[in-house]
Amino acid sequence: MSRPGIAKPTEHDDLDPRFPIPHHATPTACQRKPELFDFTTGDRAADPEATQERLEQARKACSGCPIANECLKWALVNKPLTKVGVFAATTPGQRTDLRRRLADRLGADWIDVLADQDKKQRARAAEARRAPLTVDQARIVRLDRDVNGAMPPHRPLTRKQQQRNRARLMAGLGSYPSQPVQGSGRTKEELAAVRAWARAHGHLVADVGMIRRSVLDAYDAAHPAPPAKAV
Repeated sequence: MSRPGIAKPTEHDDLDPRFPIPHHATPTACQRKPELFDFTTGDRAADPEATQERLEQARKACSGCPIANECLKWALVNKPLTKVGVFAATTPGQRTDLRRRLADRLGADWIDVLADQDKKQRARAAEARRAPLTVDQARIVRLDRDVNGAMPPHRPLTRKQQQRNRARLMAGLGSYPSQPVQGSGRTKEELAAVRAWARAHGHLVADVGMIRRSVLDAYDAAHPAPPAKAV
């Protein structure tokens, strides 16, 4: 995070320990080309076009950074260290506006609120790591990885990609034998297919629990059983 014109974090003893400076295993764009992110408000007046071009390059680099969220939070909390420079695609003026909005939305103690949110999120993540998946869940996760490949890092899937992956997963699940879910007359995989189809067609369904009869009827109408062959 050290850049030209910005004091090193070690020179400040008042950093909030609840927000450690973000790091990544590989050098980020701001570490490889720190001059691209060295920005002050006066730069616009000196050379507006060159400054704007440099800002766009910095913002583009930040958009693909794996630690952009942590970087922005660190920059917002540690104002003395971020009075200049581009952090997480934001300029100093934009960060000032963001701090004002956070104070309006969360209160004057917005930093404490963010710290509490982070603490709860880490607790949930730790609990999820301690709670193993069920056999069925683990099987679905493995199958999804096999048929759809690994999730692309830090890039949300488009709706079309999500629908494609659901179709592949449902087709793969069809090759597994399973027992009907008690009270539904359908297997877990069949119910998963119903949920996937319903969401793709605008129906609201929960991840667990009963599916409304109207949704089941609509799914059955869209997937009529093939006619029985004459014996």
